[in-house]
Amino acid sequence: MRRLTVLAICAALAIGGAVSASHAEDQQASAATSDGDDCFRAFNVRRYAVIDDHTVRVRVSPRRSYTLTTSENAADLDWGRNLSLSSDTGWVCVGDVRGAVYITGGDMGNRYGIDTVVRDPHPPPEADADSAGEAG
Repeated sequence: MRRLTVLAICAALAIGGAVSASHAEDQQASAATSDGDDCFRAFNVRRYAVIDDHTVRVRVSPRRSYTLTTSENAADLDWGRNLSLSSDTGWVCVGDVRGAVYITGGDMGNRYGIDTVVRDPHPPPEADADSAGEAG
């Protein structure tokens, strides 16, 4: 009877260890995926701000903003009109996005291609979102 109890305990420990190792691997895989795929939906952009002639900041939430760069002159966008961000899939991810992400604005609906997207590690506070040069 003792052997049966010892075998049952050993089997339970082995199964528990395998499940635990499998769970740890799943957590590592999902962490790597979430770190590698930092994305947001294009229609979730709440505010736009021109940083310089080739850089635009978009705010997605109070704690998430992204810096978009373009080879075109972003200062030519009509900030007094509605702006919109669009992508082929509806999602915008950090990295090189040439040919897949555009910002559109102005009376003529000019499209400006976005080259790269970078998440801001420390987005400016929401109070700064009302500064000059912002639209949304």
